[in-house]
Amino acid sequence: MNDMTTAFFYIGVPIVLVLLLVLYFIIKKRKTGQVSVNEAPPFPLSLQQITNLSDDLMILCNEQNEILHMNTALQTFFNLGDSVLGQTLQGVLPKIYAALQSRQKTSFQTLVALEKENVLYDYMLKVKPVVYPVFSGYMIYMTSYQEHLQLEKELSNTKTSTQDIIKAKNMFLANMSHELRTPLNAIIGMSELLIDTDLAPTEKDLIHSINQSASILYDIINTILDFSKLEANQMGLENVSMDVSKILEEIEAVFTHSASVKKIDLKFNKASGVPIVNGDPVRLRQILVNIIGNAIKFTHLGSVTVNVRVKNTDRNKVYLEFSITDTGIGFPSEMKDKIFDPFIQEDDSITRKFGGTGLGLPICKSLVQLHGGELSVQSAVGKGSVFTITLPYTIAADNQNYDYKKVVAKPTVSAKILVAEDNLTNQKLLSMQLRNLNYDVNIVENGQQAVEEYFENDYDIIIMDCQMPIMDGFCATLIIRQQEELFNRHIPIVALTASALKEDKEKCLECGMDDYITKPVKIETLHNTLQQWLTAAKSNENR
Repeated sequence: MNDMTTAFFYIGVPIVLVLLLVLYFIIKKRKTGQVSVNEAPPFPLSLQQITNLSDDLMILCNEQNEILHMNTALQTFFNLGDSVLGQTLQGVLPKIYAALQSRQKTSFQTLVALEKENVLYDYMLKVKPVVYPVFSGYMIYMTSYQEHLQLEKELSNTKTSTQDIIKAKNMFLANMSHELRTPLNAIIGMSELLIDTDLAPTEKDLIHSINQSASILYDIINTILDFSKLEANQMGLENVSMDVSKILEEIEAVFTHSASVKKIDLKFNKASGVPIVNGDPVRLRQILVNIIGNAIKFTHLGSVTVNVRVKNTDRNKVYLEFSITDTGIGFPSEMKDKIFDPFIQEDDSITRKFGGTGLGLPICKSLVQLHGGELSVQSAVGKGSVFTITLPYTIAADNQNYDYKKVVAKPTVSAKILVAEDNLTNQKLLSMQLRNLNYDVNIVENGQQAVEEYFENDYDIIIMDCQMPIMDGFCATLIIRQQEELFNRHIPIVALTASALKEDKEKCLECGMDDYITKPVKIETLHNTLQQWLTAAKSNENR
């Protein structure tokens, strides 16, 4: 029931009371043999005043369509006097009578356009029957539809305004992502390279601090972007084969050092029978890293234990349960739900002491819900917490031969790589990273030069920045792909993008790029991606 219909019913209640009293006078007169068509039943003054309080147009008719009563609002609108009482509705108000002829039920409502002083006004016309043993008729009341239309217009404008705000916010985030990731790319990448050089211990420690701080900033940027995407329902899940055991090994390696420094006993226990599954390894890792990281952060003495088991199975679906138990500071029961609210922590001192955006757990909860899973927590102040995550997955077809991720230390064969990148700092970084991995590198500064190099020289793979002057990476890729159709060849093109938004990644793939790397580029990620596509290209050549 919409707002307008609700309003009709509120008005209808006093009308029914009025009708009952009207009928009382009609019945009384008929019993004394004094009722006739031309003698419309008189209204007591108080009841007449009640009907006149309404701005709706009201009219009461009998079964012969003779008008028995009109309120002041209707008389004023149509400029009618009491002289029309007893006349037929079709004779006095033919347009309203015509609207009644379309009804198929005794009660109905319809929209009518009523004219007053050569101006049309929209009204919602509603009819309710009045049936008693000694009297039958109907009540018509009409409510202005202008307010409803105005409300609809305001709601539409609000919706448009909200959509514009969301679009502007997404554009702002995309731009900020690009602007922040570009310098971070240089800071993280070059500090990684410096750590591997012959530096004094003090210098290495300083470079390590720079790298670590930049990585923390990078994680904060990703956290804010992820929260924004989840809030806008723009987050999607991949569905690839993944070995949960390997993911746990990676996470254990990440936290072993920090747990050791705090003298915390970090234990990972995986029950037997946990299969290789199809799912999103990146998001699973994100959920576990967030919660395990919090457990270590808020534990000063004792242990953090991670358990994984198969909770239950249903045909080819398996429900994996991850529990993270710590002996940390815990939190009171009243905070149980609040910790999953954005930007909420138990008190400000926690933020000052431990840091963080306050978005980690809300993101975890949203990601678990996106999986169709469950996230629960039990905690006690001073005793610790237990977070339990249940996620549904499908069992992978190949549970014997699957290799989660092969990381090759150095390329087994040399490869000639073309890099299209306009930023001078990023050019230097990529050149150093690739040469450090024993690749042969040539760098150009825009898409047009990349296309020219592609035609003039042979390359094994192209690393293509997306945003460049003169010609961007998207246009350059389209030109290369069009030429490949003529010569029946395919060179792998890996996008280099500072945007983490899903639509930008999709745009890379739609224009013909094979893969994408998000800035800041870590040397391991760069190497693994290149090896994947170089190996695939070599396999295709040998067929």
